[in-house]
Amino acid sequence: MFKECLDVFSEMLKHEDNLILKGYVPADGSYIIVKNDGNVKNEDIKFDKKKRDLNCTDDTLLNDICFYDYHSKLISMNKPIDIKKVIHSNNYLAFAVKKESITTKLTEAIIDNYYDTLKNPLEKKYKKSKEASKIYQKFEEDHGVVNITLLEKCRSWIKQNIFSIDKLVNVDLGKKEYLKIFFEVFETNEEDNKKNKELFIQEDNRYIYPNIYNNNYYNVEVDGKIQGIPDNNMGMNAKKPFLSIKTRKNPASYLLDGDTALLQKQFFEYLMNFATNGKNNIYVDIINNKIEAYSDKEEREKFSGIEAGYYLRIQKGKELEIQVQDNIVNYQDKLLLNFNYQDFFNMNIEKYPEYTKDIGIYTKRTDVGRLINNIFFLSIY
Repeated sequence: MFKECLDVFSEMLKHEDNLILKGYVPADGSYIIVKNDGNVKNEDIKFDKKKRDLNCTDDTLLNDICFYDYHSKLISMNKPIDIKKVIHSNNYLAFAVKKESITTKLTEAIIDNYYDTLKNPLEKKYKKSKEASKIYQKFEEDHGVVNITLLEKCRSWIKQNIFSIDKLVNVDLGKKEYLKIFFEVFETNEEDNKKNKELFIQEDNRYIYPNIYNNNYYNVEVDGKIQGIPDNNMGMNAKKPFLSIKTRKNPASYLLDGDTALLQKQFFEYLMNFATNGKNNIYVDIINNKIEAYSDKEEREKFSGIEAGYYLRIQKGKELEIQVQDNIVNYQDKLLLNFNYQDFFNMNIEKYPEYTKDIGIYTKRTDVGRLINNIFFLSIY
């Protein structure tokens, strides 16, 4: 089932590069973009949970912020660059910190440790893990080492400005939300803007590849490719021995190569966008290679006529959770037979006249479902 969902998602990615970013919701906070010439642009972003809308005055700036934020976030707080977990970004082009931490936790030593780790990850972060070191070394062979000049430029700006950032831009450091700073190290014409984004993706991947697996201890090499445990709705914990399959040589339930693990990570991020926007019902059409999401109150008219696929009920928690899964075969929103409600059971619903009078025949599954829910689960008590 899950493999087929990934196949559909993979096909969708081929036709739309910004599929994940299209519904991406940054955390509430103040966002600053530092241009190559030292000028800054800033925007306060807040997500309206009732309207399911982002409050932002500049759509172009919002698109850039979403891109930079997505490509600089930690996989989880268990896999930070900053061992003190004060800085929550994953590469030298970004600096994310809670506003209240600036005056209470953040120090120059923490800043230096963050950039020193990014300057030499193999020595500072992955030295104790042979498996992670092997992955990172392969990444350096393919994409090169960190650009020290650019890193030091970003470090210098942060150390000079972070503790007085409220004097540089209009930022309320008293709020319990994020302050995130992104650096555009190239000029801002169209071609160089592309270079900025390509560099962000590269440095994001420099962090992701060695951290993509839940626990590198269980990695194995098969036909020259490293395979490991994915990090979504899955885990191995020494304190929870029941998670391992003791009868197998490798106790993990299943292993994925790096490309598939990355695809699965992106799929869960794609679903998280839906969950954040209150769309918890996911329909995967494996025939037409499309995915649609709906809230509990929305009609599913666009998805009527699915021949084969899957239904997922998702929920936003500490991570994206798939709580329910079901198969779909020849789903039609219209009923094959018309449904006419009659109160044979005398259920004492006189105070709900909309259900006691003759209101016609129901022909849609969603209408019948809503009727049953209102009468049997909401109305009689």
